[in-house]
Amino acid sequence: MKALSTLFACAFALSAFAQNPYANLVIESQPINEPAASTIEATLGSAAMSYRLYAEIPDNYEIQIIFGLGETPFSISANGGTFYQDVLGGPSTLSIDTDLIPTNPTLAYDSWLTIGAEQMDNNQIFVLPGDIAFAGWEAGSDLMINDLFGAGIYMTTVFEDPQNTADVNGRVLLGQFTASEFVSGCFNIQLRRLNEDGTVFMDGEGQPEIVLFENTCFSAEPEMNNCPADLDNSGNILINDVLLLLQDYGCDSNCSADVNGDDAVTTLDLLMMLSVFGEPCPSIE
Repeated sequence: MKALSTLFACAFALSAFAQNPYANLVIESQPINEPAASTIEATLGSAAMSYRLYAEIPDNYEIQIIFGLGETPFSISANGGTFYQDVLGGPSTLSIDTDLIPTNPTLAYDSWLTIGAEQMDNNQIFVLPGDIAFAGWEAGSDLMINDLFGAGIYMTTVFEDPQNTADVNGRVLLGQFTASEFVSGCFNIQLRRLNEDGTVFMDGEGQPEIVLFENTCFSAEPEMNNCPADLDNSGNILINDVLLLLQDYGCDSNCSADVNGDDAVTTLDLLMMLSVFGEPCPSIE
């Protein structure tokens, strides 16, 4: 997977805490393999992209809930595109039966939300108030929850190998999004501090230590390529770039060597590359 962005949120503490808690969002791209890729492209009307979203959190903290309401909504957008929602899936991983994926490979790329678990077995999340709150998103539209009642994904504390605490990489899985455009969004995350044995930490007044991160955001928007002729990403336009272009010459869709941005590799691309041959990047505005 390729990490696309990491965004940081400000913490609003509801009680004092001994360490500085954090909830940093990281979104990563993942490939869509065949035969699922062709089926999803036919469904959406264009090639799709798939991402997984994680929250980096400290040790001895758990994610209690991800949610939206009122002025701090739960919003996930495909930025003009459409989300892929598999007929066998649902808004959360409570609907993901991995036993069905071998005969229904598109289910592996369903768009869903979670806290830690990527399938239904032994999954301890709750969808609050229920799947109906996510009905529009399940139909392929952007997700927006900004009413007075709110909605989200919740998990209560368990003491043995909890799925809502950081894994060996310090992360908790929060969602998978497959769409015809890049994905971005914002929501609220609530953490609660735990003791070393997994029980809930209590402060000197007998209260749990809770911290809320409001309006935490992420984006998978691709970076602009300021040097399209540098096909091998070496920082210079040299003979290897010319050879890569010639290998792709004649391409007329989703071309890797499209220098001038017209979705084809023709003599125009070769002439454009040769005009800056031997120069360092950035060379083409």
